[in-house]
Amino acid sequence: MLNIFVCEDNAAQRRTIVQTIQNTVLMDELDMQLVLDAEDPYVLLEKVKTSQNTGIYFLDIDLGSSMNGMKLAQQIRLFDPRGFIIFITAHSELSYMTFQYRVEAMDFVLKDNPAEVKVKIHECLLNAMERYTLQTNRTH
Repeated sequence: MLNIFVCEDNAAQRRTIVQTIQNTVLMDELDMQLVLDAEDPYVLLEKVKTSQNTGIYFLDIDLGSSMNGMKLAQQIRLFDPRGFIIFITAHSELSYMTFQYRVEAMDFVLKDNPAEVKVKIHECLLNAMERYTLQTNRTH
C-alpha cells in the first residue's frame, strides 16, 4: 500500500489535484490511498514522520510558508528515502533546484495546462505503483 500526500497552498488547485488522484486510484484500482492533503508543509511533515508506508508526494514549490516545497522534500527524504516526490508548480524555472536540493524528484509537472496536469498525475501514480511493485517483489 502506498500513501499519497498532497501539499499545495492554493485550495482550488489542491482540490483539483486530490480529485484527479482519487479518480485515478479508483478507476485503475491502485493499491494506494490519499492520506493527507494540506496547505501547510509542517502539518504534512508531522504526518510523514508517523507513516509506516512508502509515500507518493505531490508538492507545490511555492507554499507561501517559511518552508518551500524543496525544503519539504528534503525533510521527507529523511523519513521516507524511497518515497516518490512529484513537484507540481507554476515555476518551470525552478526545476533545476531539484538537483541542488538532491531530492531525486520523480517528475516536475507544470500547472500552466490543467488537462496536462491531470494526465501527468495519472502517469505518475501508475509509474510509482509499477516501481513500488518491482521493489517489493525484489525484497520478498
